[in-house]
Amino acid sequence: MSQEPGERFAALQAEIARGRGARLSPEEQAKWDERYVVGGNSENGAQSNVVTLLHSANVEDELGPLLDAVVAFYRRFVIVSAEQADTLALWTLHTHAFLASDYTPYILITSPERESGKSRTMEIAHLLAAKAEPTANVSVAAVFRISAEDPPPTFLMDEIDMIFSPKSDRSELQGLLNAGFRRGQYVLRMVGEGSRMQVERFHVYCPKMLAGTSNARLADTIRSRCIIVQLKRKRKNELVERFRRRELEQEGGELAAAMRVLAERHLDTLDAARPELPDELSDRAQDVWEPLLAIAELAGGDWPQRGRTAAVALSASARVDDESLGVRLLWDCRAAFDSKDVDRFATRTLIETLCEDEEAPWATWHHGSPISPRKLATLLGRYDVHSRTVRLPGGETPKGYLREQFEDAWERYPAPVPPSLSATTPQPA
Repeated sequence: MSQEPGERFAALQAEIARGRGARLSPEEQAKWDERYVVGGNSENGAQSNVVTLLHSANVEDELGPLLDAVVAFYRRFVIVSAEQADTLALWTLHTHAFLASDYTPYILITSPERESGKSRTMEIAHLLAAKAEPTANVSVAAVFRISAEDPPPTFLMDEIDMIFSPKSDRSELQGLLNAGFRRGQYVLRMVGEGSRMQVERFHVYCPKMLAGTSNARLADTIRSRCIIVQLKRKRKNELVERFRRRELEQEGGELAAAMRVLAERHLDTLDAARPELPDELSDRAQDVWEPLLAIAELAGGDWPQRGRTAAVALSASARVDDESLGVRLLWDCRAAFDSKDVDRFATRTLIETLCEDEEAPWATWHHGSPISPRKLATLLGRYDVHSRTVRLPGGETPKGYLREQFEDAWERYPAPVPPSLSATTPQPA
């Protein structure tokens, strides 16, 4: 008797885990063909590239093993943590079902140095993601025209540290990437010639994987739409298989076909899904993760917990330097008040306290000199925190700040990680 698809993917995953690979024998291929038909021309003559599943199965028996197989496929060729691998698997399946979501999270593959697996990860995604469109350089016109195709592509944008280099003005491309995160977004362009020119809408909503070194100058607005997968160069004792695309096209194609089948079968379910979202995530991070956690909950088994664990591990502890400097300043002011156990600061004393943290930017703000009172006032003023006359315990009345002035801003812009200055809890006398 031929195996049910879920059993087949469980067996596939076991083979991969044992390092034996997963090439299908002729007998196994025949079993596959019993369950799947690669569409050609349908009865009504319409061209179909859809792989149709002929025999239904319990979704938990299908989707969980399939995700496990995708996890194992990534881990055969790149060094990633369990949470990173689970994220990549969920995102890869999401590329086949992103039209069921209001948002499509971007994956940002980054590393401190080159030769850490970024391009290899994109090569794997090229095999598995829906309608993958790899590029190392791309024009704005190409992005919005290809994004408007039906079905839309999955962009794999490598070398983003070159695309968004300090000397390049890619503000228009940045705007397209910002807009392409949300379903229904489009750009307006004039098309045609002469008197026949007219406005045309180009929809830009589609999945994207970006890759570049950690010093890539991505705008905060793009980073906030990304799940960051930080890779490390493998140690000598960490072994991975050599990636030979031609030998892997059949295996990768089978996984991609299965993802496409199950995604199409469950689009309505995913569209209606309201997964449990970790409280540790910010509002934007919850938007980013909701489509992936919907897939994890649909997969059942241990995948709902694995999805939430990955979300917290990769997105709850966002680095402070990925946030705007203004928000970081708010956090560091809060830490300054806590560390000195005071409710007011003279401006000069607040600056001195901020500069005690050698890793913060305030001590060397302007060509090696500390941040000035004027610049401090400008940054804090954006959050309705303004310098005022304060009365100090010794009777002095310099310009400064009260702790209570910051309370509203701290509520609106909470820190996802502990402030850089460690607070000291006063001990009872």
